[in-house]
Amino acid sequence: MLVAFLIAVLSGVFLLTLVERSLIQPVRVLGQHLHRIRALGDYSLRTPQSARNELGELSRELNS
Repeated sequence: MLVAFLIAVLSGVFLLTLVERSLIQPVRVLGQHLHRIRALGDYSLRTPQSARNELGELSRELNS
């Protein structure tokens, strides 16, 4: 029973890590770039375009 619980907990941690990498990290990176653009007032800086989803579309629109 304890072994099954430990396996479930480790699986949950692994899945949360995957979610963090695929969803939260790109949003965090985009936010950091936008903060830098605002802080410097340099609107010629570009945001990274690494995805073909809504986040990538947002990056493309901010760069245009």
